[in-house]
Amino acid sequence: MANTTWQIVSITPRPKKQFQSMVTRFNPNGTATTTKTHTNGKVETDTESYRVVGATLVINKPNYVINSRYRLEGDKLYMDTGDHSIVMQRVGS
Repeated sequence: MANTTWQIVSITPRPKKQFQSMVTRFNPNGTATTTKTHTNGKVETDTESYRVVGATLVINKPNYVINSRYRLEGDKLYMDTGDHSIVMQRVGS
């Protein structure tokens, strides 16, 4: 995952808070930086820790942990958090 950048293509079910785009960069130091552009144009950036354990992508901050089953197929990343199914498209190395 390190040194790759992904943009969300779809989330099912749709989140309550809508956004225009969301891009996540997985950094080699074990952090993931996500830039979210809201429908009103506001841009937010957040940094979380991540690690891969088998077929599980673990994303966390001090107040939460997301254990997501994932698979890579070419330039697509499929994630299942239990609450949401997410499809991401690779947009950078």
